[in-house]
Amino acid sequence: AKLKGIPMLIFYGAKDTLCLPQFAEEFAAADPAFRTAISMPYGHEEAAYAATDHERMLTFLRTHLGT
Repeated sequence: AKLKGIPMLIFYGAKDTLCLPQFAEEFAAADPAFRTAISMPYGHEEAAYAATDHERMLTFLRTHLGT
């Protein structure tokens, strides 16, 4: 409840066994106006970080930080 209304862009691994995909999806669904979940075809591994859409992250930050 303390995080409600805070814009979040959530990248998660569809094959993640540490943080299960349904946890990320449920977390995003709890505040859909502010949370966007993006599934990636990885688990909890370095390849997921390398495949993250950094341009989308920058656009998100610019939009919500006003820069």
